[in-house]
Amino acid sequence: MTAVSKHTYTARVLDVAGDIVLSLDKESAGSVGLDASRIPHVEGDITVAVKDPMLLAKLDPRDSRRVVIDVDAVLSAAVSRSFDLGIRVAKPDRAGSKVTLTLASDEALLGDFAQLVDDGTPRTYQASLRAVCDYVLGRVGGLAPNRAQNPRGSTTALWSAAQSGGSPTLAATTTVGLNVGGEGIDTFLRAQSTTTSTFIDIRGTAANNLLVAPLGTAITVSAWVRPSSITAPAGRVYAQQYDAGGVLLGTSDMVAAVTSGQFTRVSATVARLPLAVRVVPIFRITGTIPVGGRLDATGFVTEQTSRLGPYRDFMLASGSEDANVTAFWPITNLITNPSIEVNADGWTAGTNASAVSRQPVTFDPPSGFGLRWTTNAAGISYADYAAAAGIRVTGGRWYVLAGHMICSVASTVHARVHFKDQQGVTIAQVTGAALAVAGSAWSRPFVIARAPAAATSASVHFGYQATAAGQQPYVDAAMFYEGNEVVPYFDGATADTTAYDFAWSAAAHASASSRTPTVERPPESLVWRAGVSGMAFLEPLLKAAGLRLVCDERRRWTLRNSDYRADGNQTYRHAVNIESADETLSREDDAWFDGAVYEYVWTDRDGIEQRRIDTFALTANPTKVIQVEVPDTPYPGPGRAESIVRRAQGRGRTVSASAIPTWTERTDQTLSVLLEGTPIQTGIAESVRFDFDTDTVTVTSRTTDTPAAAWILVPVGERWIDSPVGGTWKNEVI
Repeated sequence: MTAVSKHTYTARVLDVAGDIVLSLDKESAGSVGLDASRIPHVEGDITVAVKDPMLLAKLDPRDSRRVVIDVDAVLSAAVSRSFDLGIRVAKPDRAGSKVTLTLASDEALLGDFAQLVDDGTPRTYQASLRAVCDYVLGRVGGLAPNRAQNPRGSTTALWSAAQSGGSPTLAATTTVGLNVGGEGIDTFLRAQSTTTSTFIDIRGTAANNLLVAPLGTAITVSAWVRPSSITAPAGRVYAQQYDAGGVLLGTSDMVAAVTSGQFTRVSATVARLPLAVRVVPIFRITGTIPVGGRLDATGFVTEQTSRLGPYRDFMLASGSEDANVTAFWPITNLITNPSIEVNADGWTAGTNASAVSRQPVTFDPPSGFGLRWTTNAAGISYADYAAAAGIRVTGGRWYVLAGHMICSVASTVHARVHFKDQQGVTIAQVTGAALAVAGSAWSRPFVIARAPAAATSASVHFGYQATAAGQQPYVDAAMFYEGNEVVPYFDGATADTTAYDFAWSAAAHASASSRTPTVERPPESLVWRAGVSGMAFLEPLLKAAGLRLVCDERRRWTLRNSDYRADGNQTYRHAVNIESADETLSREDDAWFDGAVYEYVWTDRDGIEQRRIDTFALTANPTKVIQVEVPDTPYPGPGRAESIVRRAQGRGRTVSASAIPTWTERTDQTLSVLLEGTPIQTGIAESVRFDFDTDTVTVTSRTTDTPAAAWILVPVGERWIDSPVGGTWKNEVI
């Protein structure tokens, strides 16, 4: 090595009392490696000098201690670089006053972090893979992902303002050094009143619907707000929840005390509503607001937990890489006359009810007809289905009852299930939450219940809280099925979609109806079970989507697909910058194959072992097929086999080259290597290792032979059509 290739390395142990600077051992400093195919993405081993034994406590990996390695590059073409990694193993050499540390990026911690319980809470069936990753990342270390868009209010994008009786102005403002709440925020939105009003607010626009993480059971919405020129102000937070179709499901709010002229954190935690997949935040100040009265807001936080942490940006870096991991699974609606389209068979008047009949639905109907009954007096009034015969159920399994209800007289409605034994005696009854109903707006009461072990049948009931005799509520589009998730209504007459086929089991509107997925992905694949680490939960979903979740050496989390390319490139040439090189050509290498079979095996919620097969081959008769059993993993849908087979193509030649580092080397960069006596090798850097003892970098890649005139070798910024007039690019050698 020449003198200019030398670098200075320093290790800093991060500590709340101040970073502790340590020197790397001169004889065995160690190395750090990045590997695109490995979890964790970054690993390393370094040896640091520790003369004070009291510092050993600062290196305890059980406390999730972190080390930053700073590189001071001397080479003129090099740049400085830092590695922020967690301590995994500390091995003291007390006689030598040094400690060998094994380090890793945060995927290692994610692989440690596991759920303690799986409470069986219903999960939403609609999911974005990015949202799932955000949720899991948010659980690590007790953090929570902030899903607010433009959360610092640095522009007015995705936010609007409103007030009573007017149209306020909205502007983005910066006050350098403001440091709102001690969180380093100096930008905010300002809504200014243009007329005397009783409230003024800042709210997310329609485009700023914020996705609710699929496993979340609560939503925390928060912002720093500052009222000005407002008499006796009070802060209020609204959280409007929407379903996948953009229909408003409900609004929750909370009031908090605020001080005029001072930023105050205002927050509310609300329960996630069934079917809710998006939420819009609204931050409001109420009081006597004169013309020019202002509301400032910043540090918007929308989380999926009930614990409000400090303000933070997205944990998962922004990007377009995503996948639809919506669950698709079969369901049988056990109510044989769910929409009363032909007759009212099976439906009877229950407690405090009479005159059950099939009637046209004149409001905003789920279907053309509904069941109407008349209340006999004030009090709970029920319409019953299968009250005498019962619907066969299996003890110990979960069931969902849901229906649409309406009445011209405002009141509340609910759903109820009666579970019965072999003698038809009710042994348990479960009632769902009461929902408001009024006018022409349909409500959908539901109940999710587990059948007692002795249950063999069930009857279902829809209740209306009558305020007088003679009122006429309606029920329509009813469902009763195995499961613990409320799903959109269907029956055998529902039109087939790309996701499901629908059918009656026998006569239309007189038999059970079913939906059969065209591509199956059971809801268990979206349940993070007790004792399963975050990475183990995510891995099947990621691989089925052909994506990788990567935490780099700077603690930045990204989703990467097979087309992901890191900025920059790497070029290595024999007798120019290569210190040493090695290559291997093999068909026997496990990295190459042209067919794959993945077999998923798991036990479903009913204790039944399930198996699903995911296969893919490039040709009808593949020559080398790998077979992998994935135990204790619910089927995440197809895609993993195809992804792994396509990634394996072009492999078989592995090239390693060592050189003086420029410290810009990363995995997923384009790579070209010219060795003596071989064609130019091109590929993507798969692993990069920095050796602190020899001041070298070693890159390894599976490469392909590439002609010297190939357009892929044209330098960045040039085009293959830029040949001189009269020349041809085909004869050029690069």
